[in-house]
Amino acid sequence: MIDPMWQIIIVMIGAGVFGGLVNYYLSKPDDVPTPSKTRSIFVGTAASLLVPLFLNMISSNLIDQIKAGDTFKLLIFLGFCLVAAISPTAFIRTISDRVLTEAQQAKVAAQAATAQVAQVQHDLQPIVAKETEQDEPPAPAASTSAVAAPAPQPSSDEERLLRALAEGNWALRSQSGLARELNLDRDEIGRLLDTLAQRGLVDKRATRNGIRWFITDQGRAGAGKP
Repeated sequence: MIDPMWQIIIVMIGAGVFGGLVNYYLSKPDDVPTPSKTRSIFVGTAASLLVPLFLNMISSNLIDQIKAGDTFKLLIFLGFCLVAAISPTAFIRTISDRVLTEAQQAKVAAQAATAQVAQVQHDLQPIVAKETEQDEPPAPAASTSAVAAPAPQPSSDEERLLRALAEGNWALRSQSGLARELNLDRDEIGRLLDTLAQRGLVDKRATRNGIRWFITDQGRAGAGKP
């Protein structure tokens, strides 16, 4: 008993040769030079060998049924190979176009998934920073040659704003929500946020609901000071 895989290979090659000859005699007169017949056989065999790829692209289980021992399915497979070999140019062009189309679609889908993952990571950054305990960095050694100027201290409204960002129930805050919580004008909140952002104490993200603000590690350290 011949192994099913060898049966499939023999059918593909045999159907390719026979289908190539059929294509040759259907489309060419008898006095065509021999190389044209050889070309027809070669192209027909190539088209026949592409039939398993075609069956896989249409999600057919014909190959599996043949491997399971269904000899009737082998005859159906032979018919597919003969059709491909008799019309090899159209079959090969159709398979090539479909493979290229699916590859392009897969590339676009992969790029979209990568962009979505990057956006999710970008949006989760302030949440992760809020929920993760960080080790305090070692205090820098004092320089004997020069003393750095002290950083400007936040005003009382700025301190309240930093605490609201650091201790609130949401990691990403809206400007109007902060204005309601602190009982300040929305424009004043915007001015304070811009000032703190320039000093690296807060930052913002563009979300599907609009601009949202969050406190940075530097701002969280400042908010925790008495």
